[in-house]
Amino acid sequence: MKVILDDGMTIDCGGYKALDSGIVLTEDKKRKHVIGFVPHDEVRLILPDDVLAERERDDGTTEFVYVPDDERQRRIEELETEVARLEADVANDEATIADLEAQMAEVEAERAAETEPEDLTVIDGIGPKYAERLEAAGITTFRALREAAVEDVVEATGVSDERAERWIAATKRGETSSEGDEEAAAEGEQTESEESTDSTESTDAAKSTESASAEATD
Repeated sequence: MKVILDDGMTIDCGGYKALDSGIVLTEDKKRKHVIGFVPHDEVRLILPDDVLAERERDDGTTEFVYVPDDERQRRIEELETEVARLEADVANDEATIADLEAQMAEVEAERAAETEPEDLTVIDGIGPKYAERLEAAGITTFRALREAAVEDVVEATGVSDERAERWIAATKRGETSSEGDEEAAAEGEQTESEESTDSTESTDAAKSTESASAEATD
């Protein structure tokens, strides 16, 4: 039980014995072991063990709610049921989080696969040199080529608009070079070689012109 004093102090005890001068507090109900003494004018309330709690009234005063043993047991069972429900909710939330983490891992894996460089030379007309130029421009996957603008492909590789459009269209149709398309790929290599040769010849011609002009001046 609890002994509540006027100053708000609470004393737990097992029993008590009332005297003319006050209340003797004992350790148990048999009142064999005295643990304290409180004068009558200092005692506010003596509450049994089945008091649940204090409750404040609307006017600011305090009242004490008494709960029988069966009602207390019912409340305990309700609380245990609520705890079990909350634990189940936590378990469900953990399962949901695990599912979301697994989905995020799949998305990240897909993104990594999409950004991993792919062999663009399987597209008709794209040889190693054109593939290197595309890679230098950041176009390293079929998806990147499919989403690239024609002018960007032209600027990166130096090919015509028509050829760039064919490459992009091939990625949209899913067309790539097979064994039967080796000739088309070879043509792309030949074109790259011819472009390189033409560039070299143009440079040599320019140098010859400059030399002839210098000799004429002399």
